[in-house]
Amino acid sequence: MSESLVIWRACIPRLIDTSLRERLVAGWWALLLPALFCGCGGSVTDSVSEREAVDPGSTAMPRHGVVCDSFDLIASIEGGDLVLTLDTDLPSDAVVRVRVDREYTLDPVAIDSFHEQGETNSQSYFAENNHVSFWRDQQRIPLDDQMWKEALAEKQDEQAILGKRGAFRIVAVSESVTVTADLNTYDRVQGEWISLYPDLTGSAVEEGWGEAKIIRSETHIHYPLDGELLQVESNYVHHDDLEESIAYRLSNQTPLAPLPGVDATRMSEDQMLNALVQIRYLPAGTVVDVVAIRRDKSGRPAWYGVVVRAEEPAEGWIKPIALMNQRIAAVTGR
Repeated sequence: MSESLVIWRACIPRLIDTSLRERLVAGWWALLLPALFCGCGGSVTDSVSEREAVDPGSTAMPRHGVVCDSFDLIASIEGGDLVLTLDTDLPSDAVVRVRVDREYTLDPVAIDSFHEQGETNSQSYFAENNHVSFWRDQQRIPLDDQMWKEALAEKQDEQAILGKRGAFRIVAVSESVTVTADLNTYDRVQGEWISLYPDLTGSAVEEGWGEAKIIRSETHIHYPLDGELLQVESNYVHHDDLEESIAYRLSNQTPLAPLPGVDATRMSEDQMLNALVQIRYLPAGTVVDVVAIRRDKSGRPAWYGVVVRAEEPAEGWIKPIALMNQRIAAVTGR
């Protein structure tokens, strides 16, 4: 017996109990254990420009007797910069979050039939938590329209990865930017939300949900987007949407099985372990041609038969779950 088989035989009983092991083997899920521990799925990140200059909970001890009668943003645009200050009588060390956003509207037909007027969302140029003393001084914030457009393209890619390719079609973009300032009135301490200002009063205070108090200032400034918003359909696909005769580039390390799912109950332990140790790992960036798709009873793909483009070509099978959250891009040409 090879050294690899000895290692697998020794480790598997310690990793999982007998009954679970039997279920994993029968369903061929043991094939995916290495993938799950090697981070093959990856994650999708948010491209919003955010700065946490101050921890929102840095004033986590409740403060009593705070009165706020003034909370006003003074903002204007000079060149490509937003210039703002905050006029407020709040304590200098209170934490306020400032955001700068632009709204856009999605095509209702591309989303679903219930959004007759389309769905309005916003994309941030900037977001930061900082003390009142910071915002009282004049701040200049660059409004980078190219960054804003790239962030929308990132969202479009995320929707494609989630299986909603084509749903993120923008039909309108606001000609104004929205500047919002919010007092941080709650913080999570030891797993519980606490009010930082339990008896907050004043003419600038609004009632929120339940006992929550809100202090907010919002202003809209006319600032049309620079240039057109070019919309190109994302080249990424959902892990269940790969098609035969198309090549795809994988963004993460991915396990390649020598054969698709089998009835492991009819295999000896040595046969099963031998199949497991034959799994190879395709590095990030590998291009594969899908040559076959095996589907389950519901019609969803259970395995992709692929040919690997490499100096030493290989073929095998990839389970869709091993591609989850990957940025799988269709490739043209050789």
